[in-house]
Amino acid sequence: MAKTFVVHPDFEALKSQLQSAIDGFQENQEFVTRGDRNVIKKVTIDGETYNIKKFKTPGLFQGFVYRFLRKSKACRSFEHASRLIELGINTPYPVCYTEIFSGGLRESYYISRHLDYDFDFRVLNHNPKWPNRNEILRQVARFTFK
Repeated sequence: MAKTFVVHPDFEALKSQLQSAIDGFQENQEFVTRGDRNVIKKVTIDGETYNIKKFKTPGLFQGFVYRFLRKSKACRSFEHASRLIELGINTPYPVCYTEIFSGGLRESYYISRHLDYDFDFRVLNHNPKWPNRNEILRQVARFTFK
């Protein structure tokens, strides 16, 4: 079984603790969100809170694609967050990601610093009567298009 473990240079000193947090993911019960595809849990390391995202286990074909043809979602999350920060866009700071392969990709995890937020965007999807909903969606679309 092959494994990739990439840690941001700012967090190299926490490498073993980060790996332990990933190894203990199943036992951790501090859910941030529990979706059909992905699960995010919170963990505290040296007084700092981090989010660990476990991506859905891909099927045989997708596992092959993520091993040989395309970067995993964990890798892309790490790279995209790094780029957003370079551009001055506030996003949870990327800490590390890991990929576990057995033939194809079997498991992947992404860890970022926990970021408290004022607003959950998903509320707009589920509540069409949310105040200023259309204006908020227009502004997000404008920002995203830039």
